[in-house]
Amino acid sequence: MESLVQLIKFVGPKKLRQTSILDDKNGETKLHKLYQAINSGKHKDEESIAQTLFGIPSNGPVFRQLKSKLKTRLVNNLFLLEPNEAQFKSYSNAFQNCRKLFFASEILYSKGARGISITLAEKAFRMAEKFQFSDLAELSATFLRSGYRMAGDKSKMKFYRDQAKIYYQKYLSEKNIKLIRENLIEDLYLNRGLSKDDVDYINEQELELRNLLQQNESPFSIVFGYGALCIIDELRHDFQNIINISEVALEKLSEYSFLPSIYLVSFYSNILTSAIALENFQKGKKVVEKLNQNLKIIHGLNRLYLTKNFMVLSFRTANYYEALKLFNETKNQPIWRKAPVIVKEEWDLFGAYLFFLSSINKLEVPEDSFKGFRMGRFFNSITQINKDKVGYNLALLILQIIYFLTKKNYDLVLDHIESLGAYNYRYLRKDESARSQYFVKMLLTLSDGNFHLAAVQRKSKKWLVLLNNEKSSISSEGLRSEFIPFNVLWEIILNGLDSKINRAKKNRS
Repeated sequence: MESLVQLIKFVGPKKLRQTSILDDKNGETKLHKLYQAINSGKHKDEESIAQTLFGIPSNGPVFRQLKSKLKTRLVNNLFLLEPNEAQFKSYSNAFQNCRKLFFASEILYSKGARGISITLAEKAFRMAEKFQFSDLAELSATFLRSGYRMAGDKSKMKFYRDQAKIYYQKYLSEKNIKLIRENLIEDLYLNRGLSKDDVDYINEQELELRNLLQQNESPFSIVFGYGALCIIDELRHDFQNIINISEVALEKLSEYSFLPSIYLVSFYSNILTSAIALENFQKGKKVVEKLNQNLKIIHGLNRLYLTKNFMVLSFRTANYYEALKLFNETKNQPIWRKAPVIVKEEWDLFGAYLFFLSSINKLEVPEDSFKGFRMGRFFNSITQINKDKVGYNLALLILQIIYFLTKKNYDLVLDHIESLGAYNYRYLRKDESARSQYFVKMLLTLSDGNFHLAAVQRKSKKWLVLLNNEKSSISSEGLRSEFIPFNVLWEIILNGLDSKINRAKKNRS
C-alpha cells in the first residue's frame, strides 16, 4: 500500500488527466475509485478502503489484484507524461528525460525504425552534453557510432567514436571519485577517529582525488571530489582549508548555471560549520550576505537550513543582536508558512533563547520584539523537537532549567534536573556527546549543592575542567544541542545563584 501512496503522490490528478491511464472519464471504474480514495487520504488504512468502497476484505485476492493493476497503470503513466511540461525543465527531470530518449532510440532501432532512432539518440546526446551526464553521453555516442557505421557515414562515425572515448573517461573518473568519497564516509568519517594507518590512508586518497580532478573537472567531479577533500580536512580538523576548498568548489560550480541548488548547499554548509568551529563570525556573515544578494542561489527549505547554521554561529560568537535580526527576517520569509512543524519549532527554540537572553539583559531589544511571547506557553507548545533525543531536546531541557532557576522556582528546577539525569543515562554516549554529558553532570550539581553558589562550584569543578578540555562540536548533534556554548550558560547559571541554601521539593503530581 505504501508504494501505491508514493506513486499517487507523484502521479497527481493533473498528470493523470494527460494520459487517461485509467480508461475512465466519469470516475466510475474500480481503479479510479481506488485511486481517488488513496489520493484523498481520508481512509486510515487499506481495510477501510476495501470495505467502504467495495465491501470486500483487504487481504482477499480481488483487492490484491486491484491494487496490483493500479500500481502497474501508474508505473506505465510515468513513461507517458509529457516531457515538455514545467517539471521537466528541472535538472533531475532532464536526466530522466534524457534516459527515456536514449532507451526509446534503442527500442526503435531494434524494430527497424533506424531513422527516428538516430534522431532521438542525437537529441539524447545533445541533452547529455549540455547537462554533463557523462554516462548517458557515452551510451548515446556509442550507439550513434554504431548507427552511422551501419549507415556508411564515416565522418559522423569517427566523431561519435571520439566523443564516446572522451565521455567514457569522464564517467570512469566520476565513478572513481564517488567511490573514494563513499569509502571515506564508511571507513573513517562515521568512526570519527584517526589512527596512524588512517592518516596514511587518507593521504593516499587525497593524492588520488587530486589526480582525478586534474584529469576531469566536470560538475559531478567537483561536487563529489571537492566534497571528499572537505571530509578529509574535517577528519584532520583543518577547518580553514575546508573553507578554502569549498570556496574554490563554489566558484567552479558557478560556471554551470543549470545545476540545482542542492549541489551548492553542502559547500555553503561546510563554510558555515567551519566558521562555527573557528568562531569566525565575519566569514559566516559574508556567506549569508552573498545569499541575500541573490535569492536564486539557495532558496526554500535549503535556505532555512543554511541560515540556521548562521544562527548557531551568531549564538556561539555572542552576536545576539545579529541572531535576533536573522530570527525576525526568517519568520517573515514566504517559505516560513510552508515550513514543517519541526523546522518552525527549531526556530522558535532560537527565539525562546533570545527572549531569555533579553530577560537577563544580555540582549537589548525593542520593546515590542517579543510582544505576546510567554515562555510557559512555548514550553507547552512543543510537540516535535522533544523527540530529538540527543539534539534540540537537550537544548530545550537546559533552557527550562536555566529559566526556572532565574525565577527562583527551585521546585520546578529540581523536576527538570531529575528528568535530565534520566535523559543523560538513556541517550548521551560519551564518545559522541562528551561536552553534553559533562554539562549535564554540572547541572546535576545544582540540586546536590542545594543551589548554594560555593557548594555548586565545588561539586562541579571536576566536570568544568573536563568540559573546558573538550572542544565544541560541529557535528549535527553538537550544533543542535549547544548553539550557545555550555561555558557561557554555566556563567549565567552561577550568576543566578547566591550564598543561601535552597532546598527544593519534588513535585508530587
